[in-house]
Amino acid sequence: MAEFISLQVEKREAVGKAHVEKLRHLEKPKVPGVVYGQGADPLPVQLLEKELAKVLSTGHQLVRIDPGTGSTPAWIKEVQWDTYGDRILHIDFLRINADQEMEAEVTLEFAGVEDVAGVFQPLRITAPVIGKVAELPDQIRVVVSKMRPGDQLTLADLELPEGIRAAGDPRLTIANVQTSKAQAAAEAEAEAAGEAATAAPGVAPEEGKAEEKKEGESS
Repeated sequence: MAEFISLQVEKREAVGKAHVEKLRHLEKPKVPGVVYGQGADPLPVQLLEKELAKVLSTGHQLVRIDPGTGSTPAWIKEVQWDTYGDRILHIDFLRINADQEMEAEVTLEFAGVEDVAGVFQPLRITAPVIGKVAELPDQIRVVVSKMRPGDQLTLADLELPEGIRAAGDPRLTIANVQTSKAQAAAEAEAEAAGEAATAAPGVAPEEGKAEEKKEGESS
């Protein structure tokens, strides 16, 4: 089930570019943000960049924040990064309640990759799903050990918890399996051996063709 992580935020009294720059150059840098939704007015907030980075590194999107108006469940709606992806520039929090349905990207955990007969290629590390906030899983475990070269894993193939359903195109490709170089070489060698075995005994394939040509000309 979804886990709410507590994140300490404080109401941001000042707004504007100058104040934002000041926040980023504090001894303990802070990130400006806004909390909105549930029919309430948008509320400017700020929080320690280090603490926010910790939460983001876990992949969690559900948090509990208290900007001085009481504990509020919220969803990390959007995060803005700098050009290099090193610093967090801004964050949006969407107020939610545990019983409402929402769409979210849930992290995928691929199990059995070492048993895949080929090269496993994950194309996505998250999957779009819909469900009640309180029932959204932190991650979805996907067993891929039986996949073979040419197989594809789609959104429709995922086994989702009760009450959770896929969002978007069910044909969305999540992962596939490609033939490894070693497998490709072995298959080519086997194919060549098969061709040789079908040739006339004691006659090389090219020689056999030449012989057939000569007989055709003599007739």
